[in-house]
Amino acid sequence: MLWDYGFSLMVAAGLVCLFALVNKIYRSMLISENYGNLAVLFTGCDTGFGHKCATQLDTLGFNVYAACLTQDKVKELKSKCSSKMTAFQMDVTSEESVKEGFNLVKNSLSSDKGLWAIINNAGVAGSFGACEWFNKSHYQETINVNLLGVIAVTNTFLPLVRKSKGRIINMASVVGRFSTIPAPYTVSKFCVEAYTDCLRREVAKMGVTVHTLEPGGYQTNITDYKLHSKTADKVFQDLSPELQDYYGKNFPTKLTRLVRIFFFVLVSKSLNEVTDAYVHAVTARFPKTRYVIGFNANILFRPLALLPTWLADICVIIPYPKPQG
Repeated sequence: MLWDYGFSLMVAAGLVCLFALVNKIYRSMLISENYGNLAVLFTGCDTGFGHKCATQLDTLGFNVYAACLTQDKVKELKSKCSSKMTAFQMDVTSEESVKEGFNLVKNSLSSDKGLWAIINNAGVAGSFGACEWFNKSHYQETINVNLLGVIAVTNTFLPLVRKSKGRIINMASVVGRFSTIPAPYTVSKFCVEAYTDCLRREVAKMGVTVHTLEPGGYQTNITDYKLHSKTADKVFQDLSPELQDYYGKNFPTKLTRLVRIFFFVLVSKSLNEVTDAYVHAVTARFPKTRYVIGFNANILFRPLALLPTWLADICVIIPYPKPQG
């Protein structure tokens, strides 16, 4: 009996290892097309993942259309990349700007070419604080970029992706799986997850594939403690005197201190983990549907999302500061 149990475990372990090996080989297969014949649209290339990955794709030989919010960043990208790089200014929250970007890309492509990939990377952290502090405008400023910007760019450029039977890659987050503060950012990422799932199922028969990136915490503007502290103070000062008295004048400091500890312990400086996932999603013959990226995403957030709700709530509630009222 003991032998049978041990033998079964060995077989199961062998099958798991075999599956892992086959999956690794399967995922490592690359597209056969010459990268120099493929065009990629990349939004949010001013800083962080977008800036770094746009230069990676340029180095690989892709025709990269790098959309930046500011003209200064456009000049910076042009100065460090090859002549194949087309850096241009585009505001994903402006329909007019997105249409201008579409015309620029379409007119520069030959009539028989489309886009191999759209990478919706543009995103903002938004305001920081407690749910009760936020009004509609706080959610709108975040959703306009993180969700509606993704939708606007995708809908506008989809005909070019459909033409080449390419792929769409959307930046979500692990907080699109497991809710945490601040609410506007988390809500926007849950929305991106839902939109991407809907889109993926609708365009599958068009020959277009859709992929989601869910990174954990990385050292970018999104995890800038000083920025969060500043916005928390601003939002708090705009509250009514009654609400300020209830939470206490030190509550924003307590809240941002909690986040600062979290960032210090868990935020990674290895941006290449995310940019490499982007590159894989663009170049792999069989890219993943979802990329859960980083130690904290896989060891902390992914398991938290699988816990019973009551237990997951306790994990978040215990360290959360209590209002003085």
